[in-house]
Amino acid sequence: MATDDDLAQVEREVHDAIAAILGRHGRMVTKWILAVETLDGDGVRDIESMASPDYRAWDSIGMLGFLTARERGVLGASAAREYFDGDEDGPGGG
Repeated sequence: MATDDDLAQVEREVHDAIAAILGRHGRMVTKWILAVETLDGDGVRDIESMASPDYRAWDSIGMLGFLTARERGVLGASAAREYFDGDEDGPGGG
């Protein structure tokens, strides 16, 4: 079983990888969340969650709520783009 120190190291490595990959494509990472299903050596499933270093609970609640609504088709693609491209209430605006 992974220790808290192991998972903290994994989060740092994931953050560095996300920042490097998106940076090569002209994007700066501000916040991220990740949910990953894992299997241990005995084949037991578990779920891990990770977040950017400056993570706050309200960030993940907002991000997950937005993505859930988008996946369910409540928000169209144009609304999603507007939200992230600078609508005053979205992450890109304010």
